[in-house]
Amino acid sequence: MSFLEKTKSFSGYDQAKLNSLVIPNMKNEQWKYTNLERLYSTPWSPSSSQSPSERSKIDDLEILKINGASFSSEETIASIKVRKSTEQEIEMFLSREHFYSKGFLSQLINASPTLYLTTEQVGKNTPVEIQFSNSSEEQINIVLLGVVKDKQAISLRFTGKGQYHVHVWGNLKPNQCLEHVIYQELDHTSSFLFESHYNIPRDAHYRQILVQNGALFSRHNISASLTGENAETDLHGLYKPTEKSHVDNSAYIEHGASHTFSRQVYKGIIGDEAKGIFAGIVKVNKDCLLIEAEQLNKNLLLNKKAQAYSRPQMEIDADDVKCAHGSTIGQLSEAELFYFQSRGIPKERARAMLAEGFAMDVLLKIDNEVIRELTIKRLRGLC
Repeated sequence: MSFLEKTKSFSGYDQAKLNSLVIPNMKNEQWKYTNLERLYSTPWSPSSSQSPSERSKIDDLEILKINGASFSSEETIASIKVRKSTEQEIEMFLSREHFYSKGFLSQLINASPTLYLTTEQVGKNTPVEIQFSNSSEEQINIVLLGVVKDKQAISLRFTGKGQYHVHVWGNLKPNQCLEHVIYQELDHTSSFLFESHYNIPRDAHYRQILVQNGALFSRHNISASLTGENAETDLHGLYKPTEKSHVDNSAYIEHGASHTFSRQVYKGIIGDEAKGIFAGIVKVNKDCLLIEAEQLNKNLLLNKKAQAYSRPQMEIDADDVKCAHGSTIGQLSEAELFYFQSRGIPKERARAMLAEGFAMDVLLKIDNEVIRELTIKRLRGLC
């Protein structure tokens, strides 16, 4: 029985849209290493969990926790307001045009019940965190629309279990700065499909750091369009799959104006029988001059059964640009391990220290100090 046949009995779906979905297979270049049948081989239903939101604080970080698939109130925490999106905002989101917009994930979000939220900056640029938690193994859809007026750092944390389909849309305007730090730590029965789109106009700067430290199956699509001079984007990621987990990162950056800048560093620490994937495209359009673009993917395999696939790509249709890309896949150095052991450090502790040093390069790219220190603590299991 197919995925579509299995879901026909679930209530709340737009059946016409559901019937039009086509699950991409591995012959599709964007899904070359990811078999979605693994994810949709069993039926699932929308989350029915509805619990009130909770507020807390860790050090100087204000936290709003949204439980399940409901959010009926309007919350203001520190410098942002979280509310349900208006019909006009939703219509704008659904009509967007980006590299992945016509793809499977976008259609899936639109075909099923979805929690639409907007984060709106209302105060000084103090950092905040929004936590999404699901206590069941059901499916939860989230669309988060960002409205920035100056400079803002927002941490998005996904915990619990279930099947998450998440879209984030950064609505930047000239001279604005937005940083998203996404921390995914779902349990090993869960799946995480995450898609984000950003339009970066003149003198604006978008930064995203995605840390994936859980879930059995995850797929990340991101597209960023640099449409005005002096636009910048930093897209970085750290993924740590274990057991038989599967992590797939797919990125697309388009330089559509002269004097624009992009930087990418994705690192994988892959253990057990897990699989880590990175596929990135940087496109420089014709007559876009004085471009600087960097793209780097590094993978650390912790044992012989771990797998890594890396495909950094650049499509350059202009002269007078400075572009570079690279990829490495390797294991821990036996010489380095011996050095630690010769100084009384056990081998397993040495392995952990070297892996942490490998990861730290990505974590230190988090610009906001409060979120950066908390993310490092969480990765170390200190909080």
